[in-house]
Amino acid sequence: MHLTRRSAVFLSFLTGIVIFFAGLNVGKQIQNMDRSFVPPASPPVVPTASLEIQPTKAPASIKRFAMKACDVSFLAPSSLENVATASHEAELRGDIDRIFVTCDQSFIREQQKELAKTSSASATIAGQTIVQFKTAQGFLWTVRNRNRELVLIEVSKDLVPLVQDTLKVE
Repeated sequence: MHLTRRSAVFLSFLTGIVIFFAGLNVGKQIQNMDRSFVPPASPPVVPTASLEIQPTKAPASIKRFAMKACDVSFLAPSSLENVATASHEAELRGDIDRIFVTCDQSFIREQQKELAKTSSASATIAGQTIVQFKTAQGFLWTVRNRNRELVLIEVSKDLVPLVQDTLKVE
C-alpha cells in the first residue's frame, strides 16, 4: 500500500484525535481515584512513661462562705483564710487562690470606671444577671443583691467553676 501525502496527514490527524480522547479518559480515571483516596490512618500515639513522680493533692474540704452584709454566699475551699473582714468587704486568701467580696458602692463604682474600657460578658446565674470581666488574676463579677445594691466578687482562675456554680445572691 502506497501512502500519499494527503493520506499521511489524515492518518496523523486521526491518531492525534485518538490520543486526545485517550488522555481525557485517563484524566477522568485519575480524578475518580483522587476523590476516593482515603489517607492511611496515622499510628496511635503511645504515651511514654514519666520518670518524675507527681504528688497528688489531698482532697480539699469545702465550706459555705456567707457574707450577710452583701447578701451573698458560695462554696469555697476551707484552706482559704479569711484575711480581711470589714463590715462591707471580705477577702479569702490561700497559697495561690484568692476570693474578694465587697459591697462598698464607692469602691465598686471606681472599679467599674476602670473596667469600662475592657470587654465584659453578661450571664444569668440562679436568676441573677452577672456582669463578668476578665482580669490578670482571674475573673471579676458584679451582681445586684435583693436590696438592689451592687456586689463585686473577684475570684482567681482555679476557683471560678466552684464559686460560679454555687453562688447565691439573697
